Amino acid sequence: MDPFSLSVGVAGLLTLTAKTIRAARSYCQEAKHAKEAASELLAELDVLYFNLSQLDQLLKRDARNSFSNTSVLTTSTHGCKEKLSLLYDKLEKAAAHPMHRFLWPLNSDDHQKTLQELRAFVQWIQFALTLDGSSLLAKTSTEVIDVLQHQLRMFQMLDQANTRAEHTHGTVIDIQTTLRTSDESKERENILHWISSAKSSQKHHDVRLPRVEGTGEWLLEEPAFKKWRDGAENVLWCYGIQGSEQENQNLESTMASLLQQVVSALPKVPTVVTALYQKFGRQKQSPTLHDLVHALSLSCREYEVVYIIVDALDECESKCRAGFLGLLDDLKRYAKLFVTSRPYPDNIREAFNCGPQIEIKAHSPDLERYISEQIRGSDMSDEIDDTFRAEMVTKIIQGAQDM
Repeated sequence: MDPFSLSVGVAGLLTLTAKTIRAARSYCQEAKHAKEAASELLAELDVLYFNLSQLDQLLKRDARNSFSNTSVLTTSTHGCKEKLSLLYDKLEKAAAHPMHRFLWPLNSDDHQKTLQELRAFVQWIQFALTLDGSSLLAKTSTEVIDVLQHQLRMFQMLDQANTRAEHTHGTVIDIQTTLRTSDESKERENILHWISSAKSSQKHHDVRLPRVEGTGEWLLEEPAFKKWRDGAENVLWCYGIQGSEQENQNLESTMASLLQQVVSALPKVPTVVTALYQKFGRQKQSPTLHDLVHALSLSCREYEVVYIIVDALDECESKCRAGFLGLLDDLKRYAKLFVTSRPYPDNIREAFNCGPQIEIKAHSPDLERYISEQIRGSDMSDEIDDTFRAEMVTKIIQGAQDM
């Protein structure tokens, strides 16, 4: 079969494709529940029509190849014509029925199978649009397989060489990444240690260690706590009698400790902190209070919400307490503050008196749990019976009512 005769067949296939496109387009307009499926089929038919047009032009220009009835391109063209004829008949038959024209005539499996077949025909046509492809598809299927198998072996050899090169490149990249990660990790540790040498995590662990499970949970149910936690209030003041003695810190060391804790929980050190380290840290100098507060406020913005706990604010020296209260007033724009202190000095009460507050005092259930736990852990636990234990707990609770 000469290219012109095959071109006549392709031209007929173009006409059939155009008719099928018109039939499918009517379902986009009239079938309410078939618009998506019809649109998907239309897209594939449009691609097929375009590639058939290109193939038709190629065959009319190129008369070098002779296509037998058993050639791949000829059999593919005949196969495409058969599938399209069946599809067109099914669409037209359904559209001819007054009720069926509003229903998509292809079930899900038929629809997907049709799309796959159309895409396969397009791939053969696109292959034929190259000069080598057209020559190859003029051969029989057996000859095509032999040629393709030879090409496949060549591609496999190239792929193996490429794989080895990619593996070598990947190994180099892995080594570079490991070295870079190690350098970044070391730099991160240096920055955090430069910000503050305070071991906040260890201190937090030491404070939590003696706590008895279940104590203090009443605080979480307080309306003022929920208002602070879930609402727009950013400061909660909890006041009560003096607790354990706290370590005294100046403003710079306090802000530095807070900054270190905020930054250490981030996956990457913020740019503002890195810039501070390059400016001061490499020269073994300390940043100013203004720089620390600025870096802390920007670092807090890296989180959705930040909680800062300030314990025993009243033990801050009077000469720096006013400055600290000013800093807290600034920080409350970026974080939720949980502040504890005695109900005095006056400047503390004045600073927090308008917001939510909770009085911290001894609660009988907490005392009972704590005392019972201490008795169980003592050397005398076997010598104290339940009656004596209950009496001891009662006496201690009565003595702590005003605490």
